[in-house]
Amino acid sequence: MKASSFVSLIFIFATALGVAASPTNTNSVPSNDLAMEDEAEIKIKYYGKCFIDEKMKMTKCKYDGPNGRTSFCRCHFKRCTKNGAKCHFDSVNKDCYCS
Repeated sequence: MKASSFVSLIFIFATALGVAASPTNTNSVPSNDLAMEDEAEIKIKYYGKCFIDEKMKMTKCKYDGPNGRTSFCRCHFKRCTKNGAKCHFDSVNKDCYCS
């Protein structure tokens, strides 16, 4: 009888400890969604200029990406007709559009 009351006491103690350790306000716990961005700062299109890389035989788009960093994307389907032509990177579809 003593062993069962001891086990019951430990079970009640563990339950009370779990209730005390769980937060009552779910907004007080910081979220671990590190990839989430503020909706006001999401840009869909980043505009830039094309340049033709003769050595690699491809066209690339040079644009100012997130946080002001210079980024490059490769124009897959439509090649730039001249250096300095307009292009943009679509961050939603992850596509590079050159003209």
